[in-house]
This record gives sequence, C-alpha cells and structure tokens, in this order.
Amino acid sequence: MKSTDQIQMVEEAPPRANEVLEEDHPGKVEVVSQDADPAIVRRFLWKCDIRLIPCLGLMYLLNSLDRANLGNAKTNGLEDDLGLVGNQYNQVLTYYYIPYVLCGPLFALITRLITAKYSLTGMMVFFGSFSIATAFAKNFAQLLVFRLFIGVFESGFLASVVIYMSGFWTRADIASRISVFFASNVIASAFGGLLAYGTFQITDRRLRGWSYLFIIEGSLTVFFAIIMGLYIPQRLTTAHFLTAEEKAAGVARQLSDSVDEVDSKFSWKEALMEMKSWHTYMRMLISLSISVPLASNNNFLAPMVMMMPLLRALFTSSVISVFSPPRTKLMEIMSTS
Repeated sequence: MKSTDQIQMVEEAPPRANEVLEEDHPGKVEVVSQDADPAIVRRFLWKCDIRLIPCLGLMYLLNSLDRANLGNAKTNGLEDDLGLVGNQYNQVLTYYYIPYVLCGPLFALITRLITAKYSLTGMMVFFGSFSIATAFAKNFAQLLVFRLFIGVFESGFLASVVIYMSGFWTRADIASRISVFFASNVIASAFGGLLAYGTFQITDRRLRGWSYLFIIEGSLTVFFAIIMGLYIPQRLTTAHFLTAEEKAAGVARQLSDSVDEVDSKFSWKEALMEMKSWHTYMRMLISLSISVPLASNNNFLAPMVMMMPLLRALFTSSVISVFSPPRTKLMEIMSTS
C-alpha cells in the first residue's frame, strides 16, 4: 500500500497540484508524487507522440487543403465558369482574411472554454461543409459568401492545436512536437497537387473538375472531423490510451513546468494580460512578415505559372497543379526553419 504522503483520495475537480483523475471514479482524484519514474515518463511521451501527433498533422493538412484550394481551382477555369471579371478573384482572396483575422482570438477563447477536442472538430465540420458548398457556387457573390464562412471557421484552428498540445507536453517538449507536426503536414501536402490533378481529369457535364476538388477535399475534412472527435481525448486526464500511472506522470510534468493548476478554469483577466506585453505585438509583426509571402504563394503560385508562356506551352493546368503545392509547402518549411 502506498504511503499517505504519496497518495490520498479527495473529492474535488478540476485537479490541482499533483492530482490526476481516476477513470473508474469520475469524481475522484489521486494525488501522486512529482518524482515520476523515468520509464513511465518515456511511455507517456511515446504514447502521446504516436497517438496524437499524426492525428493533429492530418487535421492541419485538411485545414491547409481547404484554405489553399482556390488557387488550383483557378487554373481549371473557375474564373470563367463563375463569370469573375476584373479583380473579383483577388477580392475573394482578400475578403477571406477579414473574418480569418477578426475571429481568430474569439475561437482561441472558445477553445479554452470548451476544450480543443470539441472546437477543433467543430471547426473542421463547418469549414469542410462550406468547402463542399463552394463546389456549387454559381457567381461571384456565392463564392465570396462561402469563402467568408471558411475564413471564420478556419481562423482559430492553428492556435487551438497549439493550446491542445500544451495540455500534454511541457514547454521544453512542445517545440520539437510542433516542428514534427508542421513537417508531417508539409510532406503530406505534396499529395494535394496530385489530388487536384486527379479531380481535374473528371469529365462530367454537370460539374467541372474544380467543383469535384472542393467536394472531395471538403468531404474528407468532415469525415475525419467525425473520426477525430471520437478518438482524440478531451484532455490529458481523460486520455483513454494512458494508464493511471502515465496520467499521473503527465500531470506531474505539467506542474513541474511552472503550471500551478492543471485543467484550470478560463479567466478573462489572465487572457487579456498578454495584450499588455510588447512581446505580443513583436510576435504579431514577425508572423505577419512570414505569413504574407506564404499566403501569396498558396493563392497565386499556380495561376502565375499558368501565365508564363513557355511553361503554359509545356504543361497543362493539371500538371502545374501537381507541382505548385509542394513548392509552396517547401517555402513554408524554409521560412519556419
């Protein structure tokens, strides 16, 4: 039997200090020592890495595909089919970022309130559904409305992923996990061009190839949102793939990382304190300088290549779509490394 200084049962939630929820006793918590067995810690990290990183990478991949597929669609005649004139295509791209910027902080707060398990999967269902709806747009106005809604529900996705990861890994661990998360997304994104190439070969008088691109990518997003909603845990203390000892080790590592309380309640005061630091605005400026060229490549690289006479003579629009997404993601890796 464990000594009283190592374990005691108490009736409170959420867990504080060295507490961890018991699976068999939802209202109980177990207090354990912070000196976790290194072997248990290694098992904890391995399980989290192998179970969560691939899932998060897949979710972010689908998010990236739904955000950047408009450039590929343009090379397959989207402008002509919808009757876009002048700079209307550029307007669609620009207006997308208005709700994307404004709603990002709001969705990050929602994630803190309802946990990332529900916010991430909910966002995927909505922006995947509006991506499907884009396939049936008939004019500029409809295309713009669908892209605005996609911008709303994609706005807080990346921030919510980071919030979710911070609940499992410490600050010393999370940087390497985020790099793997981005790298897996970059590698997998190369298949987005192949997917565009395949859909552009569909010959159907009812819908064009770019319409099938939106339908397929949106449907994949909604499907995997449901799967992820059933699989990923809400938080560390309810992870179905961790034993009680591994949960205790994970909580202890969180607490040793200067976290005073695990699964703490949301506080507006603490959330707004970050806005008083000049570091926040410096990070915003750095992020802006990196994101502008990356977003430009996502939206304009394939159409720009199509405008080059020599390359247009050598390649069809479908072949160009195969090569442009990997190039975009390669530049993303170079800028973040």
